[in-house]
This record gives sequence, C-alpha cells and structure tokens, in this order.
Amino acid sequence: MLTDNDRIILDFERRWIDRPEGAREKAIRRTFGWSHARYLQRLNQLLDTQAIAADPQLVYRLCGRIEARRATEVRRLLDRST
Repeated sequence: MLTDNDRIILDFERRWIDRPEGAREKAIRRTFGWSHARYLQRLNQLLDTQAIAADPQLVYRLCGRIEARRATEVRRLLDRST
C-alpha cells in the first residue's frame, strides 16, 4: 500500500517530470529537503505494483526513462573502454 509520502512523491513527479533539470532539482530540495540523487533513489523504490496501480501511465513512463539512462550509461562505459 502506498503511504501518503509515496503519493506526494508520485504527485510531485507527475508535475515536474518534463521540467528543466535544474529547476526540478531546486524544487526537490525545497519540497523534500533531499538531494537529487536521494530523491531518485526514493522514486525508484516506489516503482512497484502498488505504484503501477495508483498511476500506471506515470510509472511506465518513469521506467522507460530509467532504461534509457541505463542504456546511455552502458554505451558511455563501452565507448570509454575501447
């Protein structure tokens, strides 16, 4: 079951997902008092069955972004090693 805090994080992400990264990071710090890295850790922990049930479109969109970031990181690491 999602907690009230979990819902707040998902609501925040829904509002800020397409905003510029710098403004988003400032809003994260102001809203939650967390670093951007801490916020992403917490957000990633929420991407489970309950979050999908609460907001499937947002969760699938976030999962797609996570996979794209991972693929970019793998390519960057492979390019550096060759």
